[in-house]
Amino acid sequence: MIASRSAVEVTATSAHASQDRVFKAAGLAFAAIVPALFWMGILAAAGPAFGYTIAPAALMALGTAIAVFLAAVCAPIMLRS
Repeated sequence: MIASRSAVEVTATSAHASQDRVFKAAGLAFAAIVPALFWMGILAAAGPAFGYTIAPAALMALGTAIAVFLAAVCAPIMLRS
């Protein structure tokens, strides 16, 4: 005889899977955004030291490019089940 799972077990498993997805997405966002902010800060601080002023729009574009690249690279690694 095939044992069926109760509604409570199904709900608990579904809630756990949903919570797991949230934590993985938060980890992915953290892994993409923190390095982007770090490198934006380094460039913003190092630019004037070398006599260059980096426009805020350029820093935002660079930070966005870094974050998108890291998210694209990290997503398959971090989100596989």
